[in-house]
Amino acid sequence: MCLRLRRAGVGEPALGDQLAQACRACVWISQTFLQLVLLSVIIVGQNVLAAAADKRAEATYNDADAVLDEAVKIQEHLLAQDKVLGSMIGKLGARRA
Repeated sequence: MCLRLRRAGVGEPALGDQLAQACRACVWISQTFLQLVLLSVIIVGQNVLAAAADKRAEATYNDADAVLDEAVKIQEHLLAQDKVLGSMIGKLGARRA
């Protein structure tokens, strides 16, 4: 391959012009490739993070549901205990009267 330097506007483009064009093409290809690859990496990363967030949200929901169930059981127990204590207080009041 023979590269010739340009002489006063005659002949093939100068070596500097060819290198500049090759460099611009290489930069464009590199940028495009990096954009496509990095975009894919970002999308995959977002999907992984979204899946992890979904798992955390589901675990939080399950924990809150378990706490609610426990609170309902405690409330039922306290209501039953109030009835027993009320009847005991009523019996004590009847004995003293």
